[in-house]
Amino acid sequence: MKNTRNRFVFSAAWTVAGIMVLALSFTAASASARDKGGSGDVINYSWASSRIEGELWGLAQGNLDNDGSADTVLLERKRVRIGKIGEKGFEERFSCGWKEDAAAARAYLIDVDGDGKDEIAISAVEEGMPSSLVLAVDADAKKCSELVSRARWSIRAVALPAEGADTGPARRVLAGQAWSSQKYFSGPIVELALKKDKLVRQRDIELPHFTDLYQFTILPPENGAERVLRLAGYSAMELREHKGGGKWRKIWRSGDKLGGAANLLPAVQRPALDEVSSDYAYFDLPPLTLKQADGVHALAVKYDLPLRNVIGRTPYARGAETVMFKPDPALTYIEEKRTQDLPGPIMDYFIAAPADSAGKVRLYVLVQQDAGAFINSTEASILAFDLN
Repeated sequence: MKNTRNRFVFSAAWTVAGIMVLALSFTAASASARDKGGSGDVINYSWASSRIEGELWGLAQGNLDNDGSADTVLLERKRVRIGKIGEKGFEERFSCGWKEDAAAARAYLIDVDGDGKDEIAISAVEEGMPSSLVLAVDADAKKCSELVSRARWSIRAVALPAEGADTGPARRVLAGQAWSSQKYFSGPIVELALKKDKLVRQRDIELPHFTDLYQFTILPPENGAERVLRLAGYSAMELREHKGGGKWRKIWRSGDKLGGAANLLPAVQRPALDEVSSDYAYFDLPPLTLKQADGVHALAVKYDLPLRNVIGRTPYARGAETVMFKPDPALTYIEEKRTQDLPGPIMDYFIAAPADSAGKVRLYVLVQQDAGAFINSTEASILAFDLN
C-alpha cells in the first residue's frame, strides 16, 4: 500500500545510532518552531488522573446504562475497560474482551441498535483487514455481548447535519469505509445501520475526494453551503465547502502542519501474481468542533514530530499538543490557544458537555507516557483542559 501522507523514509542500511540522531534533530527543530510560532495562548491542564497501567489506544464517553451519568471507556488492543472518570482518575468497574483475534484501533460510544443506550463500536484489524465489532454492555451484570463481529468495515461515529435544515441538532451516526487489496481505506464513506447481526450500508456521506474515514469532521451548513474540516495525516488542516452539488472549494488552510498518527496496525495487501506485501493502516485523530456564541471553533492534535518508517516501523512522537482555532470574519479561522506540550503522544480526545451549573466545558486527552521510537509505553494518563 502506498502511503501518500508525508513520511520520512530511511534506508535499512542506516545504523540505529544514525536514525536516533536524525530523529532527535527533527524533534528539536519541531520544538523550536513551535516556540517561535503559534499566536494563541498556551493553557495548562486543570486536572490529571493518576497514572493508568496498560497500553491504551482509545478514550470514549457516553451512556451505557441510560442512568444519566457519563460512562468512560478505555481501549486496549484486545479489550475495553469500562468505568467512570472520578476525582482521582479513571475508576474501572469491569472489562470486556472478544473471541476474535482482532486488534482494536478506535472505540466510540453510540446507540447502534436504537434502544436508547450506547453500545461500544470498535474499529479493529484482523489479518490485515477490517474486522470491526459492536459490543452491547450490561453494566449491572458487568458483561458484554457481541452484536456485530468481523464486520469488513472500518467504523467511527460521525455527527451529520440535521436533514432538511441548517440549524437543527446534528444526528450522530455510525459511518464506515471498506477496504481493497490495494488500499486499506478504500471507496466512499457511508452511513451504516444494524440489520440483525450485520452492519449494512445505508447511504453515501458526501465528502471531498480522497478523504479517508479518520480525516474529516462535518461542520453545520452555512449560507446554504456544506462545510467540512479535513486533516489528511501530518499536513495543514483545511476548511472546504460546496453549494448545490458543485465542486468542493478550499476556503481556509492552517499555517502549521497538524495531525499525524501514533496509532497504526498492520494492513496486508494482495496484489496480482500472489505477491504479498505488508504496510500499515494509520488511524488518525479527526478534528473536534465546539459550538460557541461566535461560531464553531475547531481543535486538532499536533504531534512533535511524527517520524514514520524507522526501525520496526514504530512512529516516534516525543510529545503532542492540541491547537484550537476560532472563527474570524476576515481570515475564516485564526489560532485561539493551544495546550501545553504533553509528555507523549495523544492517543484520543473528546470534549465533555458541561456537567455542572458553572457550564464548564472540558477537553479530555489520553496521553501515552514517555513513548519513544523503540519503547512501547505501558502507562497512560487522562488530562483535562478547561476551554472556557
